[in-house]
Amino acid sequence: MRNVVVGYGVEPVLRGISLEVPNGSLVAIVGPSGCGKTTLLRTIAGLIRARSGEVRLGQRMVTTHGIHLAPEKRRIGWVPQDAALFPHLTVAENIAFGLGGGRRAARRAAGEERVRHLLSMVGLSALADRSPAQLSGGQAQRVALARALASGPEVVLMDEPFGALDPLLRGELRTEVRALLAAEGMTGILVTHDQAEALSIADYVAVMRDGEILQFGTPPEIYDRPATPWVATFVGESVFLPGLWRSGSVVGALGSLEAEWMPAAGTRGNPANGASSRLTLDEGADLDEGAVARGALAYDESGVRHDRQLRSEIRRSGETAPMIVFPAGAAAAAEDVGPGAAGAGACAGAGGATRGAAGVGETASNRAVAPTRPGTPTRAGAPAGPVDDTPVTVLVRPEQLELTSIDGSVLAQGLRATVTAVTYTGHDALLELSLQSGTSCMARVAASGLLPVGAEVTVEVRGRVLAYPRAGD
Repeated sequence: MRNVVVGYGVEPVLRGISLEVPNGSLVAIVGPSGCGKTTLLRTIAGLIRARSGEVRLGQRMVTTHGIHLAPEKRRIGWVPQDAALFPHLTVAENIAFGLGGGRRAARRAAGEERVRHLLSMVGLSALADRSPAQLSGGQAQRVALARALASGPEVVLMDEPFGALDPLLRGELRTEVRALLAAEGMTGILVTHDQAEALSIADYVAVMRDGEILQFGTPPEIYDRPATPWVATFVGESVFLPGLWRSGSVVGALGSLEAEWMPAAGTRGNPANGASSRLTLDEGADLDEGAVARGALAYDESGVRHDRQLRSEIRRSGETAPMIVFPAGAAAAAEDVGPGAAGAGACAGAGGATRGAAGVGETASNRAVAPTRPGTPTRAGAPAGPVDDTPVTVLVRPEQLELTSIDGSVLAQGLRATVTAVTYTGHDALLELSLQSGTSCMARVAASGLLPVGAEVTVEVRGRVLAYPRAGD
């Protein structure tokens, strides 16, 4: 999808959505009610016409100005929330309907073989002749999935297919669906309200709000490095505290903590085709004018956990030098570059302006880009964060807080706090804490480490925290 705008009235529901789904992957779309998730699916399926923008399925253009391919010609499978099985058809006939022809398709030799195969895949071979009224909710959803897979679609769209199921069955079925899509080599797009569901089974997650995609990335990238404080809160419990930036650290109620600067920017990880990007040469790269950047991107896993940076290569006279690709708006000491052909462009020599195209035509997985590492200059020398003593908002995940019971000892070292409330969930618990300064925060502990209300503890923070621009600054 590229710059897709959809609306039912004057106000648009989708506001220039751009999204690229890597072939064979499962992408989960999450967001609050009314943000446009189902509208996005229906637009891809062709059930709603876009006001503007493009939708491609592989190499086929199915939606653009003057083109709107009919839904039945798009080779898309659909799994609705309520299964929507035909009550007058058997289980086998419902699946065969996906082949086109209902009962007649089920009787054809090729159709019979395909139906038997799908029944086996979803574990319902013994129920082929049952009517939908004789199925449980989980069985009905399995039939709906098999029907969606029957014709071998290019992509399977799933609109909250597990929402009406009990938690245990929902967990089992979503694991099965993930395995089925992988076995068939199909691309899937799942809309869900369940953040845990999205993070646990999807290859990539798109977080939506008010008709826009705020962030696109792998589940660890979304959870560990949310683009905005709102995204952080939406995908998991968060502790936000005020602080001051100090050269790669933040100083606040929890002491001085190593921090990563999260600059205010547009959508992270999956920018629109043709959106401007920035190119910055690594230290030591000495390139002649006219050196060509070619978009052969790969993950560099050598950094901090979940801190992935995409790298390309700049080729000159048979030599290569690494290049970091930043999203538009990220801190980088290079001028914006415009769209070009398939990730190729020209770069000026060291110290000059850098121009060219980066990532155009690449898949979303290639372009999920991490911000620069904190506390150090960028590769071209620009600061990675604000000036010292700038007020920031600090994100700490509850599981980053490590608690040690004081047990009445007056010699205990560290930041002290008191447990003021406990939310027990079985396998773990969230403890609300009151620091000596009066600041409140939360910590997640294992059930075996549960502490009572009133317990005195010391608090330490594990790992790096995130620092965001203070709202209104």
